[in-house]
Amino acid sequence: MKRNDHGWKLVSDSGCSLLVPDGPDGLAGIDIDIDHAEVPFVISVDNTDYIDEPGIDIEKMLEQIAGQAEELAALRRMRGLRRGGMRKML
Repeated sequence: MKRNDHGWKLVSDSGCSLLVPDGPDGLAGIDIDIDHAEVPFVISVDNTDYIDEPGIDIEKMLEQIAGQAEELAALRRMRGLRRGGMRKML
């Protein structure tokens, strides 16, 4: 099967365990022409992008994620105080 005018391109992120076979046997023994590209997986935390590539600072990313979780918990506690006063906190 030849690629039509629109073509096929399979794009996956770097977190995907996708195996794309090469050669004329293609996918499941079917002769089909599909291009494949891999793009880096990106995690955004508080306007900082962590890109899955060599050199990513995982420790810094995890610290920033933990900090955001703490901020969110504090905001939720503050909302509880506004709605029900100290009764909800006790």
